Amino acid sequence: MQQLEATIISLEQQGSSTQGITKETKIGLPMKFDGTRSQFRGFLNQVCLVIQMHHSRYPTDTSRVGLVRTLLSGTTLAWFTRLLEKGSPLINNFEFIIDFKACFGD
Repeated sequence: MQQLEATIISLEQQGSSTQGITKETKIGLPMKFDGTRSQFRGFLNQVCLVIQMHHSRYPTDTSRVGLVRTLLSGTTLAWFTRLLEKGSPLINNFEFIIDFKACFGD
């Protein structure tokens, strides 16, 4: 009985020492998006899933926009580069998805 109590106490102590640690589910990033309209919805859904599953990695609008930015290619990358060069406030606001959808959504 004493050994069982000692084991329980030990497990409780281990639990309290790892309390702040959470493991994120491993999830792959979507393929880069080149502007193909038929692939827009799937791409955006995958990005939202990554943000949802790894919310501690992407807690701010700037980090979320940065994620999308790394996943652009072709015409979408050229579109984003123009926003960046103009100093558009959209590059730090995840609502840029509204303009992104207007340009590339199906």
